Amino acid sequence: MRVRLLPVAAAVLFLAGAAYYASAVDRSALRRPGCDAAYANRAEVEKSYADVLPLLDGGRRDEAVMALRRRAERGPFEGAAHYLLGEAAYAERAYGASMRAYRKALETEPSLGDRDAPFDAGRTMLARAEALRKGPWAGNAAPEAAHMNFLRRRLSGGCE
Repeated sequence: MRVRLLPVAAAVLFLAGAAYYASAVDRSALRRPGCDAAYANRAEVEKSYADVLPLLDGGRRDEAVMALRRRAERGPFEGAAHYLLGEAAYAERAYGASMRAYRKALETEPSLGDRDAPFDAGRTMLARAEALRKGPWAGNAAPEAAHMNFLRRRLSGGCE
């Protein structure tokens, strides 16, 4: 009888310890700093950049890029700032810089790859990476190709 109770008692003690540990973990510490976009809705993020978008579209790119760099450092919604920096770089055909900015956007805020992400960022980044793979970077082993491949895997549901 004692031989059978020992494994059961050990299992109960293990589960009790695991439950105690799980309840003692501060879940708020697991949240990455600067990860606001996951907790905000799409409209809120897009509205927060309403002052910068006209600068990008109106030919005042230098001013827009400076504002986006400040936002990427201080927030809010740093991931969206990196995404928009990538868009500005792509528009200027600075493809390496755009892929680095897109990667930073996804690393800062993974939800930008979701279907309902602000600015349709996930679809746009994937389309840009695919266009580069088939176009200017076709068969090219450029150092920036690693960023492009990261984006393609992450946004296509692959591992990373």
